[in-house]
Amino acid sequence: MAEHEDREHFIPFRKAEIVDMVCADGGLPESDQGEFRSFCKILQSLYHFEFHDKVEGLKDNYYPFNPDKDTKTVRTWSPSELDACEKSLVDSFQGLLEDANYAQITEADLERAMKEESLFHISLFVDFNDFHSNLLFWRGSTTHRVEIKKWWVKKVEIDVDVYERVVLLVKFKDEAYFKAKKRQIAFQPGSMLIKLFKNIPKADLEMLFPNTQVRMKPKDKAIMSAWAITGLAGVIGKASAGIIAALVVLWGIIRTFGDGQALDPK
Repeated sequence: MAEHEDREHFIPFRKAEIVDMVCADGGLPESDQGEFRSFCKILQSLYHFEFHDKVEGLKDNYYPFNPDKDTKTVRTWSPSELDACEKSLVDSFQGLLEDANYAQITEADLERAMKEESLFHISLFVDFNDFHSNLLFWRGSTTHRVEIKKWWVKKVEIDVDVYERVVLLVKFKDEAYFKAKKRQIAFQPGSMLIKLFKNIPKADLEMLFPNTQVRMKPKDKAIMSAWAITGLAGVIGKASAGIIAALVVLWGIIRTFGDGQALDPK
């Protein structure tokens, strides 16, 4: 059997359709297809209950960190209990994603995304020290043909490498950490966020993080400086023209009134 190292584990078909395709393939006798379908239903039920148990465990461990709770509780968690919940949640969540044929986005992938040219021409910075833990997984890789503007005028088409699905989990550090850094933040310290995204350009992974900051690249600073200098030169040019015009008028007044002609009553 041929090996394909670059092939994804994900099979992009529904379970019911896969069962139909196996039966229609011709390798399974028609007399055995009924038993095969019954076996698939039993297997599906076993996985359903196993998955339900995992989801309930994830919910229980996520609850203390959920920044958007819609239920109340009388329970309090000690620091050691919170650490245990976080570790169990991260480990279980990672295992669940791997079972769902997601692959982890490595630090090298993130560094590459930080360095590559963004589709939106925006330089973003992510301070990973803000996180107590973080996970980033992807499933499905493709290329999209998109139209962009070049130099704000010309439209060109380019190929963009895209992750079809991206899952993000981040757990922020506590309030004391952000107070020490004197940071203005738009999220709740100590909370945890889990988000699912679709069709994310590989060069723009940093835009998914909730603590992303906009920063200018050296090239952008050079362009802005050139614009500032050009604008200042224009202002100075206009001001100089006005000064010269004023001097011409003033010289004309002096020439007119200086020799007494304008004061002659005749």
